[in-house]
Order: sequence, then structure tokens, then C-alpha cells
Amino acid sequence: MIIKIIKRTFFIPLLLTSCAGPTNPFGSETISMFLKSDQDKIDDYKSLTRSPAQESEDSKVQITFYPQKQNWHENHDVYVILKSKNKQLLPQNLRLFWNHKDITTSFKGIREVIFEDKFNMIIKIKDIRLLPFQDNDITAYYMDSESGIVSAMEYKKPECLLKEDSIIVNTDPFNVKKSFISMVKEESLKANINPNLLIALIAQESGFNPSAVSYAKAIGLTQVTELANKHILSEHRMWKSDSRIKKLPVPIIRALIELGKINSVNEWRLDRKKSVIGGIEYIKYLENYWKGNVALIERVYGTNFNQDQVITDLILASYNSGPFRIKTRLIKDGRAWKQSKTILEARKYVGKIKSYCNHFASNIQEDKYENQAANL
Repeated sequence: MIIKIIKRTFFIPLLLTSCAGPTNPFGSETISMFLKSDQDKIDDYKSLTRSPAQESEDSKVQITFYPQKQNWHENHDVYVILKSKNKQLLPQNLRLFWNHKDITTSFKGIREVIFEDKFNMIIKIKDIRLLPFQDNDITAYYMDSESGIVSAMEYKKPECLLKEDSIIVNTDPFNVKKSFISMVKEESLKANINPNLLIALIAQESGFNPSAVSYAKAIGLTQVTELANKHILSEHRMWKSDSRIKKLPVPIIRALIELGKINSVNEWRLDRKKSVIGGIEYIKYLENYWKGNVALIERVYGTNFNQDQVITDLILASYNSGPFRIKTRLIKDGRAWKQSKTILEARKYVGKIKSYCNHFASNIQEDKYENQAANL
């Protein structure tokens, strides 16, 4: 069999769309000129995917994504990998839905076929940005031209649980020493906390800068605030905290840290290991807080829900915005608490940490499919 290696770009016909409205992660939002609504088209695809005619696995097209789960913390390329056992694959038969809208014709600029033979195809969607405060429900459908059989695959969202025991595989794009990763893992496991969640929190909070100072005077790798500082010092009475931090403006505090006047000796939050331990201490405090509010959570969610994931989300949102503020939203908005505009920053924060957590636990190889196409 002759295998063709191609690197072909193709534009979507403009006749199918007209640009309007806000942008989606793949380009401009579009209005389809088909008579059917997007929801009708989704329902048609779903009914076809459940058709008895598709009982034979040989008739289906296998669809996978790379990265395997969505990335919400940075711009990145997404690869859609199509494999068929007995049918010629055609790129125009691939349809992509985002939040129940057909966005196949609204990719920004171009998408690119980087590999193609008779039964395999890799399509690269360049440099997309999935925002962590959006729903990002993404499904790919492939319809066979001859039989009309539709295959479908949902692009899974990143997940992260407080109690998951996952291995830190990489810290890309951050250059983090192995000794620090080992320390994070050791301290996390002592406290029965997912090491990837903690290192994801550090990535989001400080970008691994031990001297980071926010405008809210949160300090160090885990960006412990003054309020959290009080709680942590009640558990670690021998740790020192520089009293000048409460009084001085942030630019002066940063200058004093830069000059070494405020340092890891007189301010525990500037000590790498203590910052990690202190961050864990505050996470444990928030865990106990929300476990003490399980009755409220069950009143909101009922009994059929993923308690571990909900509590993890509440803990992370509380780390960012404070437990009382998050509890208020839970009481007022119920299950839609994360959709509240008053805690939009917390929703972004939770989404980014989940994304980092999933990313750091994965064996990410940016050029994996580029190399595959070149080597076949």
C-alpha cells in the first residue's frame, strides 16, 4: 500500500457562514445558513450515532483528540485523529460542535491536514484558546459519505481531585527543579493531598516565583494572604512573619524583598518549603470547612453528584475568593454558583488549576503527531 504524506491546508467555504456575534475559541462565531438549527443538527447526529445500522464496529470511525483532555491554561494546538477500518476518510466530513453550536465553518483562518493515508488522518487545529470560565462542551462528529453513518467523540474536560494520588510527570512550560517536585510530592502525600493539585496551584498562584507578592499582599509560592497567614501561624507558632508587610504599600514590600531586607528568615512565606506546607495547611482548613457544610452541599446538589469533585471545586474557589464568599454564592445560586459574575475570577482560577493539574500529570509531547506524520 502506498502511503501519502501530506501537509495540506484547506479553507472552509465562506458560502456556509456569515460572521456575527462574539468569538468562539476556534474563530468567529457564525450563523449557519442551513435551514435546520444547530440543536436540530446535533439531534440528527446523535440519532444517527444510536442507529442499529452501526452495530458493526468496523463501520465506525475512531475519533481521538490530542491532548487527550482540554487545555484551559494556555494557547495550544489541538489534533483530531481519525482512524477507519475500511472507509476512505475525507476531511470535509468532520464536524465540530462547541457549546451546541456547529463551528466547523468558523475556524479562525485555517486548519491543516498534517497526515493522510486511506484509513488514517490527523487534522491540526492551530493555536486555540479555551477560556476556563466557559462551558467548552466540544464534540467531534464524522459522517461517512456513502452510508451516512455518524461516529462521535466528546472532547473531555480537565479534571482534578483533592484526594487523587497522581504522579507529577512534567511541569512544562515551567523549569522546576526535581528536588522541589520531590518536596511537593512528599509534603502532599503526608497530608493526603493530590501532588498535582498542589503543584498546579503553585503554577497558577505564583508561576513558581518564591518571592511573588500580589497587590492583595499575598506572598510566596502559594500566595498566602494575611487572613490565611493568621490561621497558619496559629498552627505554626515558631514561624516568623514580618510586621512591616501589614503597614507598607506593595511596591515597597517588593523592593525590600528584592534587597533582602524582608527574607525567608523573618517572613516564613518566602521560605519555599514553609510556603508549600503553609499552602497545604490552608487547603486542609478549607477542606474541613466544607466537610462541615456537607448538609448544605447535599441540599443544593441532592444525593446524586460527585462529592469529591464538588468539594475540590469549592476548596479551590475558596482559596481564591474566601470560603464565606463562595458559601454565599452556593446558598443564593445553588448548583449555578460558579456561573455567578461576582466570582468570575474564582471560576477562572478553578478551571486553570484543573487544566494545569491534568497537564502536569500527562506525558505531553508537543510534536508527537507532527513527528508521526513525518516518520510514516
